[in-house]
Amino acid sequence: CTEFALEMSTVRWLVLRGPVELVFFCTIKALLIALLLAVSDYFQDSFQTGVGVDPLVPFCVGTCVVYPLVGALMVGAAANKEVGRLRQKVLVATDQVLSSTPVGGEHSDEVQYVQLRTRAAEALSNCTVVWPHGRELGLLEPILVLLLYVLAMAVIMMTR
Repeated sequence: CTEFALEMSTVRWLVLRGPVELVFFCTIKALLIALLLAVSDYFQDSFQTGVGVDPLVPFCVGTCVVYPLVGALMVGAAANKEVGRLRQKVLVATDQVLSSTPVGGEHSDEVQYVQLRTRAAEALSNCTVVWPHGRELGLLEPILVLLLYVLAMAVIMMTR
């Protein structure tokens, strides 16, 4: 049952990975543009040139998706943490089994021990939520989005 649930989660993430990545990068881009526009508005008086776009426009677009995006990223990070915990539990249980069994002289027993250790190491290795380039989803992504959101909001509020 656990294996089926992990497979379903993997399949679900394969389907959702592209849209989540697109929303992630579009949100980052909107918040960065809002931040840069707010900074350019701050220095507009000294340069006597302006971009003419209100920084609240991209900030509002980013704000609309920040909270659902952070929620999705946090769920993915929590899933990866749980898979890591399960992986450690499997490795500890395997080490306990291997250390408690007597080492015999039979060649077939040694082969089975090696196979068990190899399978334990491979258990849950590809069940994590990863980006297309292979990096596991962690707490860095939601923290980055939230920090950029707060920074853009602070700069916009300071320039108003």
